[in-house]
Amino acid sequence: MARATPLPDAPLKLVAAALEYPVWRYGVAVFLGSLPYYFALAYVGKLIAIPPWVFAAGVAVIVIAFVVDRLRRRGAAA
Repeated sequence: MARATPLPDAPLKLVAAALEYPVWRYGVAVFLGSLPYYFALAYVGKLIAIPPWVFAAGVAVIVIAFVVDRLRRRGAAA
């Protein structure tokens, strides 16, 4: 359930650690819990054909934003 919500799962990790929940059981639970989520994402991705240029444009926007942020930080530090 935690994977399907926008809430972070850090509180669950803290509770599991505080209760000394076995790491292997926690890992298996996270794996099994994430399977339906990723299956649904893959299924939606198969239903909706996104053109390659959209992916390229998305990558370009992320790279440009990263470069602009770095240049802006460099200017603010000087």
